[in-house]
Amino acid sequence: MKFFLAEDFSNVLQEFAGKDLTVHLGVDIKGDDKQKIRYGNVVYQTLKDYRQRENFSENIILLGGVRQVEYETYYADNGSLLFIGIFLGSLFLMGTVLIFAVVYGLIYSMTARAYYRIVEKT
Repeated sequence: MKFFLAEDFSNVLQEFAGKDLTVHLGVDIKGDDKQKIRYGNVVYQTLKDYRQRENFSENIILLGGVRQVEYETYYADNGSLLFIGIFLGSLFLMGTVLIFAVVYGLIYSMTARAYYRIVEKT
């Protein structure tokens, strides 16, 4: 697999030399997740090798990743946040019910005692 810069792209790089430039490369890979991960890693490694072979500036930062690999961490992070949210929500709901039960029990007991004293006096 070979990568090369097209003429137009080289001109753009020369025009914006010394300025911040962001280039996004997207590759649509067909196949199942294992094939996508394997091929995506090859593409990323090839770009890294091309960067070293062409002696690009140290200011060039190459970031890359394969979407199928990112899905695993995405679902793990969001799944743990969902679990924590459900756990804390139910914990606070049980605490609210407990507080309501204690306050209702105190009010009921005070009212019952007062009613019992009134009934005893008559």
